[in-house]
Amino acid sequence: MKKVRDFLSRLGLYGFLFLLILFSFGIGSGYKALKYWINDEAVVNEWTVELGSKGETDYVSNFWGKVGFLNLNGFMRNLTAQREMNGVVKMDNGYLYLPYDSMSDEDMEQRVESLANLNRFLSASDTEFLFAITPDTVSKYDSQIPFGNTYTVNDDMDRLIPMLEEQGIEVMDIREEIHEDGIDQYDLMFKTDHHWTPRAGFYVYGKLADWIEENTGVEVDEKIRDFENYSVTTYENWHLGSRGQRTGALFAGMDDFDLILPEFETKVTNGDSTGTYEEMFINYEPFEEKDSTFRYTYDMALRQSCGDYTNLLADNDLTVVLIGDSFSEAVCSYLNISYKEVHYIYCQQSSALTDGYLKDFEPDVVICLYCPDNIFREDSVMFGIPDV
Repeated sequence: MKKVRDFLSRLGLYGFLFLLILFSFGIGSGYKALKYWINDEAVVNEWTVELGSKGETDYVSNFWGKVGFLNLNGFMRNLTAQREMNGVVKMDNGYLYLPYDSMSDEDMEQRVESLANLNRFLSASDTEFLFAITPDTVSKYDSQIPFGNTYTVNDDMDRLIPMLEEQGIEVMDIREEIHEDGIDQYDLMFKTDHHWTPRAGFYVYGKLADWIEENTGVEVDEKIRDFENYSVTTYENWHLGSRGQRTGALFAGMDDFDLILPEFETKVTNGDSTGTYEEMFINYEPFEEKDSTFRYTYDMALRQSCGDYTNLLADNDLTVVLIGDSFSEAVCSYLNISYKEVHYIYCQQSSALTDGYLKDFEPDVVICLYCPDNIFREDSVMFGIPDV
């Protein structure tokens, strides 16, 4: 009986300590949630799970030690060779992807018709038009999808492109450009993010510049086209992207981030400010301190290049309008220093490309540059082009 009493006493003590720790976590998390509600303080980790009510969601999103528990979860899943965590799947090569549902024929036809309207709209103004599709993380030619998992994005893109071409729309399938150039697509994509890398942005800029030259005859100064004329600063293990935020840094690691700057003279203006490439397009704030809970390194560093810019050193008079999404952030800066004017429209506001807009800017070229997420997701509203 004495052994039983000793065991129960220890059990009671351990139980009390467990409840004390649990209570402490609860109080700490409640305090953080309260600060969030009162002061609108940012959630520590960018990923938040959606629960039954806003109160539950906010409480769990602000749970004390959330990042540590997320990393512990990811570490244990690695240790036990599990491939899925919080809706994210780790591929055979360590890259992360999110499964999508395949798009219905009806929804795809609706998108094609909207783009056909845009094509007719621009043809009436003698404006060159290109629809360029970025790759998703998973390569069409080397899927790396683990056995038993599904992936439909490349199949959907293969269905969409012929439908667009049947409507007379010129399409640049960047997946095919990468494959034909003998480049490993994964070298151009972040491992933990859905975006492509800054180096990929320069590569795609080159492809767009080639197309513009072919269709308008306007050539870009070779010093701008030559990557040897740029400096690259690599911030190692610096970026934990949107998918990595769901799994923690110990599940798939962190990405390096390359900051690319021209080593030649540049001068651009947006009407309010004038400066060099670096002054106008680069935000150094994300590089001041490494923060694995922050997924916006890519966006914050590069987003300001997406706007209305005039190149004061341009040797041509070409005006380009780019309708795109966050993938454009790695591309726009190079377009801005290549042509006289570049105007950017965010894809969710694509209906801004009206007759009045065309009369204001008189673009020679309009390019749509979309990632699959902004084509195939259900709530996409980028195809807001009026009937012509």
